Amino acid sequence: MSKLHFVVIALFLVTTACIVESAEKVYPHKAQVIGTDVYIRSGSASQFYFTGKLNEPQQVIVVEQRLGWSKIVPPKGSFSWVAKEFIQIDSDKPGNAIVTGNGLRVWAGRADIRPEDSTSQQTTLNKNDVVKLIGEEVGDYYKIKSPDNAYLWVKSDYLKDIGPVSLPTFKPTKKPVVKETVKPLPKEVKPIEPAKKTVEIVKEKPAPSVVTREPIIVKQSPEEIASLKNLYKLVEDVNLEKKKPADKQNFTKIKASLKSILENDKVAKAKKYAQYQLDEIDGYELARDVNSQMKTQDSELAEIRKKLHDLRKQKSAVILKEKTYALVGKLKKSQVYDDRAGQARYLVVDDNGKITCYAVPVKTAAGMNIAEYIGKRVGLKGKFVPDTKTGISLLKFEDMQLLEK
Repeated sequence: MSKLHFVVIALFLVTTACIVESAEKVYPHKAQVIGTDVYIRSGSASQFYFTGKLNEPQQVIVVEQRLGWSKIVPPKGSFSWVAKEFIQIDSDKPGNAIVTGNGLRVWAGRADIRPEDSTSQQTTLNKNDVVKLIGEEVGDYYKIKSPDNAYLWVKSDYLKDIGPVSLPTFKPTKKPVVKETVKPLPKEVKPIEPAKKTVEIVKEKPAPSVVTREPIIVKQSPEEIASLKNLYKLVEDVNLEKKKPADKQNFTKIKASLKSILENDKVAKAKKYAQYQLDEIDGYELARDVNSQMKTQDSELAEIRKKLHDLRKQKSAVILKEKTYALVGKLKKSQVYDDRAGQARYLVVDDNGKITCYAVPVKTAAGMNIAEYIGKRVGLKGKFVPDTKTGISLLKFEDMQLLEK
């Protein structure tokens, strides 16, 4: 026998054994977890996100096996997501909600994944199906207990079959067989049929009954109806208030009435709409306040711009005036060139205190009382001449005017 024949026969035997083993399994059955931190996944492959973990010796119910993966009933702690657009809360039983349309998708949930990112569909629900709410709404979704036909997956290598699950079965009561004996006719009458005839009457099995489900009607209490009517009136008041000028608007009383509806736990539907209306009013008031603040800031900014323009205008006038002078600066007495050294010289310094030049009066300025200008900002008219002795410019001024008091 060739090596190829041996391999083909071996594969055939392994495949046959797997088929026989799979056929022998009974579904649904209980299985025990083998190991720790065994992932529960949203689909039958490792690429699907996990929804939780299992540890030995936890048990699960397996309803199907497929290519090394076991389809299980969601264990304790599992949950699902449904779009709240097609869900109506039952006012009589706030923990329950009713599906309002057909084909509503149910998504496998995980605590640290947002509903909109939960991409594994478990099943669908139809109109009037009832779901159990197990948490607050998150965005556009409700957190619900996984429905009966929603399943999760576990790698079969980590499960050990421990026996079938006992499920209630319906056994119809069998009616007894009724046997009827026909007595023989009198001897003088020739019988047409045999003397004895046993007729066996077997009642036919009844046709399977069709189970129909009455539509679930969510009843609203008189208190809920009254709250909704009040809410509709408040919405009209809000719209009227918005039409008024911004400085005349006042939503205080309306908001107080809406908050009183929120404090009543018996009016679930009205509470939901009241909260929506309050959020809308808060957003409108915020936009109005921001707009008012922007107008105030614009007015303050215009005032600041006007002041800056006036200061710039004044400064420009000063600069224009100072351009008529040969030099502008603060006048100081020289400690070197005083009266003892001959003709007295003066220092002219800039705003930083740096010496810009020496200054001496000529004949036309000889009669000025220069002592009155010492330490003050002045404008000097005259001519600059070179000074080889000091290396600093020398201004011979013929006139000097005080620029600040």
